[in-house]
Amino acid sequence: MAKFASPVVFGAVLLPTVVVAVWATSFLASNVFMRPDFYEGAAWPLIVMSPGAVVGAVVFAGISRIMLSLERLSRPRIADHLRRCALLYLALVFLVGWIAASYSPTGSNYAFAFQLQTMAVVLSATLIDALVLFSKSRSNMNSTNNAGGET
Repeated sequence: MAKFASPVVFGAVLLPTVVVAVWATSFLASNVFMRPDFYEGAAWPLIVMSPGAVVGAVVFAGISRIMLSLERLSRPRIADHLRRCALLYLALVFLVGWIAASYSPTGSNYAFAFQLQTMAVVLSATLIDALVLFSKSRSNMNSTNNAGGET
């Protein structure tokens, strides 16, 4: 049952995580950077994506570990990652299409900043889930190899 719930949980956690990432970026932009020309520099996309990447990594590291314990996967595979992150990959495809369709180098950068923040959350969430599953698979492989009494 948990195997069917994990994609839904990942998709449901995405929206609140993006809200927290947008709030964190807004807080940093208004209280730390405080430059009126903030969105005109070349480095602002990286600065805007950083809180999203950090918030997404922290939140989804916890969610990935919780869902992994509920699923009781003995040897996680790539198919498990793709199943768990199916809605995140759909969101990624949507975001890439949205950015491609709406990008305007002369238009307002606020919408683009939101798109980048969401993209950072989605990318960090999928990467963290892959790392959690890989570390679980690796630890199971090491414990199986050492079970023969080797020292």
